[in-house]
Amino acid sequence: MEKELRRIFSFLALDPNKYDFRAAPSSPVIGSCESRRTGEREIHWSAIERTQDFNPVGRASKWGRKMHERFNWIAGDDLEQLGYLKKNAPGNRLLWNLWNVALDVKSAFTKLERGTKALF
Repeated sequence: MEKELRRIFSFLALDPNKYDFRAAPSSPVIGSCESRRTGEREIHWSAIERTQDFNPVGRASKWGRKMHERFNWIAGDDLEQLGYLKKNAPGNRLLWNLWNVALDVKSAFTKLERGTKALF
């Protein structure tokens, strides 16, 4: 984690010596959907205590193929540029691509019905 934070600080022209890298792993969680696990209805920006089992990167390990296919469709290129691996399943590429296009079209029409700007 320190290596990546140093890269971010360098990019932002911030002094990494002002950051406590040892305290980072135990710092509170802010803006995470972890708050839903505590029974809260809304995501908020208040700090909540980081639990021992907090692992936002590992959440996707419990997803089924449908969730991985949709996530890869939406964020796959960015995901790989950030150094994460996509979870790919073999076969049916054409069907999954058609399924994702259909969901994109459905989403665009839903937004148009609500009066919001469509994505395309």
